[in-house]
Amino acid sequence: MCEACPTTLSHGEYHILDFIVDNDVPVLESVHEDVETTGDSVLASRLAQSDVERLYHQRRDLLRRRMAASPLVEVCRRLEHAGVMPIDPAMQPLFRDVADQITRVQDEIAALREVLAFAFEASLPTGQAQANETMRQLAAWAATLRRHA
Repeated sequence: MCEACPTTLSHGEYHILDFIVDNDVPVLESVHEDVETTGDSVLASRLAQSDVERLYHQRRDLLRRRMAASPLVEVCRRLEHAGVMPIDPAMQPLFRDVADQITRVQDEIAALREVLAFAFEASLPTGQAQANETMRQLAAWAATLRRHA
């Protein structure tokens, strides 16, 4: 039935794709704020195990979002060029706009994943320094106990 009216189909597909992308933007803004907070906390103190797990889950969630967005670009490009089915020519630029918006979302996701990777990498020397300090303290206590034994 939809194939019998390609103009309606292209409008419907456009609205669906636009809706998906428009709803991703506020989610990414929230994730962006969360990533900023995580990055700031890494610089302020040593990461606890729960923080490392949070970094992992944030990166994994962003990867899932990127993988979900990737096919949408191809769908928009095909609809823009109307090679798949007859599309209302007035709709073609709209599909290009949605594809561009999806690409911007993908770029934002990649940037957030990179920030999380940097945050994790920045936490490693801090954790190593903490472990070294603990080892020095234990060695000092062991030496003190040996002298008194």
